Amino acid sequence: MAVGRRWLIIGEKGERYSIVVRNRNRFPVEVVLSVDGRDVLDGERASFRKRGYVIPARSTLHVEGFQQNTGSRGAFRFRSVSDSYANLKPGERNEVGLIAIAFFHPRGTDPLEESSQRRSR
Repeated sequence: MAVGRRWLIIGEKGERYSIVVRNRNRFPVEVVLSVDGRDVLDGERASFRKRGYVIPARSTLHVEGFQQNTGSRGAFRFRSVSDSYANLKPGERNEVGLIAIAFFHPRGTDPLEESSQRRSR
């Protein structure tokens, strides 16, 4: 459900969920994903400085959980605040329930700016 510029998702406690990102552009994009303030690739504190997934042009990425050391994934599940992964880390409870996605152009340029310049030509 969209509320302003934010999407709200209501889930049942214990149910699994996944994150799906579609790249509808004619060029690849890099996305950095975090859940509860934790980077989905390493489970550590999220940061824009970290690497993410490169999604080829007109492709879709499905992420079903946090990457684990064994190469497997820990499933994303709806949980209470007290049971959340972020609650285990001191001072990080304010990010519980937050799914963040940052988009980057692989060449380091702003894809929206590049797109608007192309349209104006």
